[in-house]
Amino acid sequence: MNIENELKKPFPEPAIHWRIGARTGDKKKGLPLAYIDARDVMDRLDFVLGFDGWEDSYVETTSGRVICTLACMINDKLVIRSDGAGDTGTEGEKGAISDALKRAAVKFGIGRYLYGLGGEWVDLDQYGKFKPPSLPQWATPNGWNRIHKSEKREVYSQSIDCLANADEAGLVEIWSGYDNDEKAQLWGMFDSKQRNAMGALRHDKHVEPPFESEEELLKFKEERK
Repeated sequence: MNIENELKKPFPEPAIHWRIGARTGDKKKGLPLAYIDARDVMDRLDFVLGFDGWEDSYVETTSGRVICTLACMINDKLVIRSDGAGDTGTEGEKGAISDALKRAAVKFGIGRYLYGLGGEWVDLDQYGKFKPPSLPQWATPNGWNRIHKSEKREVYSQSIDCLANADEAGLVEIWSGYDNDEKAQLWGMFDSKQRNAMGALRHDKHVEPPFESEEELLKFKEERK
């Protein structure tokens, strides 16, 4: 398990809540802000680090601000981060404790992506209610950390060139920079013949080249752009 990636991974859409931050002068539009509950942070810490893999503590400053210190065991090393929050308008001290935990967790990457959501104004009804924005693909568990199309095209083109030239070292260099999840995303671009050729090239086996001629190679690459 890649601990950093698991901590940073987006939460399922039902876990995302929205509130309005800034409003226009006529109160007809508002800027939505995404947030999660403190319980979601705790569940994420339990799942990734284990029940005994993290610990939180709190102190209150003279100004009434609550500071959360979050200590996490990551790869056998104790990592400590702190942040704080003041009383909320609805939950007082309890809200401050929850917000302080969430802010400290952001320093470990938990929920940090939420700050990139809700950049567009939404319509507010007479009661201030609004339709929550749709989440972009990158802000979902399945879409997060997906490789951009342009990068996929580059990997594909470079890999095909390596196959055409029987360049094993080049093929290894291209793919060595990706983890298993990323390789799975890239692997789907190639057909079975190309996959077999790449596997054989890596293991010094003789196989039929994936293209019978340079013209066929160039034509195929052009069609996949």
